[in-house]
Amino acid sequence: MDIWQWYQQYERDMWESGQDYPVRLVDDFLESVVHMQYGKAEALLPEVRALKQSANNPWLEVLLGHWEMRHRLGNEAEGQTALADVVALYERAHQSDTAECPQSVCVTQDLSHCYCNVDARGWADERIAVCQETMAGIDPSWSCYQCLSDEQFDAMLDKGLYEEALTFVRGQIEKIKAAGADEDDEALRESEAEALMLLDQYDEALAIMDRLCESSNVGDNNTQARETQNIIRLQVLAHAGRDEEAWEALPAVTPHIAMRWVDVLSTLISRAPERNTWQVGRSLQQILEQRIRVGAPRDAITVAKVHIALALARNATWTARQALALAKTQLPKLRSALGDDQALTALEAQLDAQTQQVALPVSADQLMAWLSARDDSERDPEQEVEWLTLALAERPDDHPLRQLTASALQACAANEQAIRILQERVEQHPEEESEVPYQLLQLLLQNSRFSQIQRLADRFEAPLPSMACWYRIHAAQAQEDWQKAEHLCHDMLQLPGNEDKIMPHIIAGGAAMKLKTFDRALGHHLEALERIDRQQEMSPNNTIWDAITAASALQDWAQVRTLGARLGMTFSSEEGPIEENGGWIRLRFWEDNEYRFYLAQRTGPTTAIVRQPNSRDAPQHLNDRVVFEPALLNEPPQTEEEQQNFIGVYEALHVIASGGYASAWFVDGAAPEQEVFQHFVDQLEAEGCNVWITSNDDYQIVDTQADNAVLPGLYFLLSAPQSMPLQTLDALLTRLTADWPHQPHWLGLARKAGVDDTRHTAIIERYQL
Repeated sequence: MDIWQWYQQYERDMWESGQDYPVRLVDDFLESVVHMQYGKAEALLPEVRALKQSANNPWLEVLLGHWEMRHRLGNEAEGQTALADVVALYERAHQSDTAECPQSVCVTQDLSHCYCNVDARGWADERIAVCQETMAGIDPSWSCYQCLSDEQFDAMLDKGLYEEALTFVRGQIEKIKAAGADEDDEALRESEAEALMLLDQYDEALAIMDRLCESSNVGDNNTQARETQNIIRLQVLAHAGRDEEAWEALPAVTPHIAMRWVDVLSTLISRAPERNTWQVGRSLQQILEQRIRVGAPRDAITVAKVHIALALARNATWTARQALALAKTQLPKLRSALGDDQALTALEAQLDAQTQQVALPVSADQLMAWLSARDDSERDPEQEVEWLTLALAERPDDHPLRQLTASALQACAANEQAIRILQERVEQHPEEESEVPYQLLQLLLQNSRFSQIQRLADRFEAPLPSMACWYRIHAAQAQEDWQKAEHLCHDMLQLPGNEDKIMPHIIAGGAAMKLKTFDRALGHHLEALERIDRQQEMSPNNTIWDAITAASALQDWAQVRTLGARLGMTFSSEEGPIEENGGWIRLRFWEDNEYRFYLAQRTGPTTAIVRQPNSRDAPQHLNDRVVFEPALLNEPPQTEEEQQNFIGVYEALHVIASGGYASAWFVDGAAPEQEVFQHFVDQLEAEGCNVWITSNDDYQIVDTQADNAVLPGLYFLLSAPQSMPLQTLDALLTRLTADWPHQPHWLGLARKAGVDDTRHTAIIERYQL
């Protein structure tokens, strides 16, 4: 059964009724989940949840709920934090109006997966039971059958039933094959390989994973599946003792693969103790805190056991003790300890036996100077944290020592302790001006502790009103409340002693730019420049660029010329719009919760004209006049030869004037003679149209009605003015290509224009386009 058939019909119905937004939203969200685009998925979630409530379609509600869980349970690996939502979704999916929806079966997988994330071993029997019960009611040809088989397989591994799990997964593969769903055969092969690995049959496991990875790493395949398969292959390599290959392939860790990553790392380090460094401890601490944050206590304890053991192996007893304390908080959250309590007790005994009385290498007042004099290769934050903590206990009023202690804690990913050390001083002495509250603010911002920032701002209100305002400004910035940030900057400048402050003007100018109130932005930046020039304590260049950007958005070209002159710029004209030939750049637009890139010609310091048309379903920017942020987003190459072909990427900020083009249409077919095609382009341009060739010189097509003759091919994007009706554009193309020996097609345009598309479908079939 095709479990997507109902949704495909829903898509067609929505498109035909002109309601394309819900379809595009769902497709974008599913794509972001499958390709693990964390930021895009998070950005789309509020809209997806709103659509669930407003669509008045119970089946769509279940589908979207399931895919939200695929993101939260799979990509983010949430546990307890998602449990209530999963249970509510499960109950919703089994009501009368959704019981027949194929995705209601998928929600059973979500429930099992969530309990797995919370406590895989503790809930193993129940996970097996619910999967067996659900699979008994569906056909093996359903893709859900494979997913539930995976869930049951994982639960069997969690019980240590490796032989039984291997037999089970091979049996499921045969059932799926017998049902005629061969495409799902591959999906369970990685489970087969994992069982073989756990049974020490490495060669057979690696042969399976090599084949799977070779297939999935080609093209734009499912990123989730690809990342899973690559890390399982890496586990096999590590357990097989092929360390050099495994170290070389070790990827950056993500929540999706964190537990397998920890297994690979611990396995490899057991044979390479020289790689067991404080950086390893930092990575494991970050994973440990993430698993605690999302409510996955069993995983947290599993990571902590590795973390503590490796810390003890490198004699980092402070790190081991911090990890042990965190792990012990997770024990009461397990359904059953299953020996983890005893394992932590044994590690605690080992830690107590290994812990030695730490002594400062020099006196507390000399420690900072002594550490600074050491070679960087000798520095070890884990070791230094213990010394610094002891020294700080002796010298609690030593602000630089407190800051260095917090920095060492940060290096070890012990952010909670770093915040505590800084906040302790600030809470005790809110009237005290030092660098400590500024460092604390940065730490709180990095960890999104906005409620703490607000509470501290309230404490500062009476003794240090400027500090209180500074805290609130940065919190507003971090939460992208630009109106509030700008208003708070104005408030700060009104406080006594702040009249000549520069940073509030710079921040207010940036906030006004985000609000697209460019007149206010320019005013703030010019005020900042005036103070910079008077005080001469910082370079004015960045502020000049900011002012140029605001002036360009206002099309205040006289101001742009005046400001540009301060940076040594010269212009070919003395008045009017600035129209220089600044070469090619690439502009990055944030649209529909994702980035899109377009080639453009630079016309001024921060202005450009877009020359590349849009692709399907993307906004059109062709010939738009755009203001962009002056900071490069990509790094220029080092060599002069590479720099010749370098194209800078910049963030698009504001469209000054629209190019007036409608969305582009795809045209494909056999290439005519060059002169014929150039005449065709000239005629289209005379009508205000634009042609953007996207095929390369190697593109060929086959004429099936001429003995499969191979012909040079050509495809391009055609953009027409917004004022041109689609029927007119279709007629224009028909007339201009009438004499071509081989007709091209523009099927999408024809269908949208409502004209007969049979000619185009015949062309596609004839030339296999």
